[in-house]
Amino acid sequence: MSMIDGCQPASKPVGLTGGMGSGKSTVARFCRDQFGIEYVDADLVCRDLLAPGGLGWEAFVATFGDDFLAPDRTLDRQRLREAIFRDDNVRHRLNDLIHPLAYDEIKNILSRKEPSRSLVEVPLLYEAGWEDDFSSVVVVYATDDCCRERLMERDQLDRESALLALRAQLPLQEKACRADYLIDNSGVWEDTCQQILKLGNVLWGGE
Repeated sequence: MSMIDGCQPASKPVGLTGGMGSGKSTVARFCRDQFGIEYVDADLVCRDLLAPGGLGWEAFVATFGDDFLAPDRTLDRQRLREAIFRDDNVRHRLNDLIHPLAYDEIKNILSRKEPSRSLVEVPLLYEAGWEDDFSSVVVVYATDDCCRERLMERDQLDRESALLALRAQLPLQEKACRADYLIDNSGVWEDTCQQILKLGNVLWGGE
């Protein structure tokens, strides 16, 4: 069952993904602001689901116990993040737990919007197998070195930790090969903006 039941491909939302450090969220927000489209961030959906007392939080505690909880019962996100990148079992268990909940919540959000003018950013879109739920998939690409350097700067990681994080996801080159559209964000932002404007006119038309 798709996120928007019964929709033809042209009336489905557009999916956007990429790798950590590729700049996908920056690209998504630019699309939202430039073309006036609805923007759904799957990461924020997951964060809300995992807030204390939420449906995801309760399922998380039932699965992992108190192992990744701070004293105030919120998630110790740094400790969980480190475990996800170093332990495949933890990562797969978390994904199996949160992906169905996030899927249902995104579906609920989209039911109140105009799907054909909606963009859904999903970092693990291909890993979750959601590509058929979208009219097309945009992949934001950057070179390995570029992603690593951005990740190190953004999250204050050392080189080893950044590499572990990047290796925990499907290689960005593979995502790029599977994309319907590709935005190369390896260079200066002005060049990226020109690519986005051209693609946005194809996907949503000019304002």
